[in-house]
Amino acid sequence: RDPTADPTADPTRDPTTDPTFNPTLSPIHEQCYIGYELDVLFLVDKSCGLASQECQNQMEGISELAGSIKRYGTPRFGLINFDANDSTVSIELEDSRFNAPAVSATDDIQISLVRELRNQDCTSAWISGSPNLEDAIELAISEFTRVDDVASPKHKKLVIFSNCEVADETSLCNTYGNTNRIMINGQEVEITIYNIEAEFSSNFPDVSSLGTYLQCLTDNDSGRMFPIRNVDTTTLDLQNTYEEFQDEICEQPTKDPTADPTIDPTRD
Repeated sequence: RDPTADPTADPTRDPTTDPTFNPTLSPIHEQCYIGYELDVLFLVDKSCGLASQECQNQMEGISELAGSIKRYGTPRFGLINFDANDSTVSIELEDSRFNAPAVSATDDIQISLVRELRNQDCTSAWISGSPNLEDAIELAISEFTRVDDVASPKHKKLVIFSNCEVADETSLCNTYGNTNRIMINGQEVEITIYNIEAEFSSNFPDVSSLGTYLQCLTDNDSGRMFPIRNVDTTTLDLQNTYEEFQDEICEQPTKDPTADPTIDPTRD
């Protein structure tokens, strides 16, 4: 009996418990040292006709990215879902479940936030069409502006998750990229791009565009471009980027150090 009991108990408990427990808790908020002065919005495209399992895998990976930058009340985090027709703020930057001031520096909401994102609708909401990203960006600007303090504006970062392309990328670049960067109360809104190849079907006409689509919105900063190719499940492919993503979101915005050195020498 002994040889049978021991091998059965250990293999069942160890492989199941450890891998599940660690990935959920390993991302820690403490590395987001500017969290108290930062607002982050995730924009998730639902227009690309993903299968239910594709959607679920993708939202699980996105939830882990959110958990890697947020554990307590700061940074404030919001979620906007959009498709070909509508854009919706699903989590507001002042949502009392996840954000300060309702959530303090000791209230650990990381797991509840991860669960909220994982449980996003993955059925009829995901329809096939061309994403109306411009509408989603305008809604994000409104949400940032609504909660910002003009006298003490926060840094603002926008993360866009795409599976397929807008009808006119050039127009979008001319409106929000290149020399027309988004500014709110004197602060530039920094944009990070995730271009995700679907697991079961490629919605990007050319896989090579994963590395360049919407690059114009990032100030051509390669550190803000995350092309996700279909290597493993989308969940794992996204999770594998969380350290680089955390570093990018939680570092001081790059525009601040540039402004002072440029202005002062000219005036003197």
